Amino acid sequence: MSCYRSSVSAHRDMAIGSARGPGGTYRLACSHAGLVLAELPAAGRSVARFRARVDELLSRRSFAETSGGAQSEVHLARFRAWIEDWSLDVAWELFWNPPALDLRGTLFRRKVWDALRTVPPGEVLTYGELAARSGSPRAARAVGTAMHENPAPLFVPCHRIVASGGIGGFGGAGLPLKRALLESEGVRL
Repeated sequence: MSCYRSSVSAHRDMAIGSARGPGGTYRLACSHAGLVLAELPAAGRSVARFRARVDELLSRRSFAETSGGAQSEVHLARFRAWIEDWSLDVAWELFWNPPALDLRGTLFRRKVWDALRTVPPGEVLTYGELAARSGSPRAARAVGTAMHENPAPLFVPCHRIVASGGIGGFGGAGLPLKRALLESEGVRL
């Protein structure tokens, strides 16, 4: 674990770390309010690009004017433990006791991500069903974009969204990881 002072503003202390979980190593960034970014193993960004993405996300909305160093480290430790111990039990724990997230996105994306967090482990929805659940029934393609921009996979479980004719995509992480996550929840496609 390390504490990274974001270049966006001196008061925005971030805890940056990594955790080994399903499919490889995840990179994590937490603020005092919760998880800001969790990068899937196959995304292939350098540490510098990961930090640049954290800064870009932070610049979208202002933080409270408080130091996050100690609390951001607490959040990071929790998220690392969840990833390192990933199982169906952990997925259910996170469903019933949602973790602290500090996500940045448009109002539409946040609505989609919030609706996605209501999909329990072991269930899947299509992009169209998630669009309807998030209040925009004709926005299946935009939901796909929101899934691609999801800053917190596993914790905003985009692996539970599938295409109407099959498994669909899974960003830079690849379909083997999506299948493995779904299978760990008892879903067979």
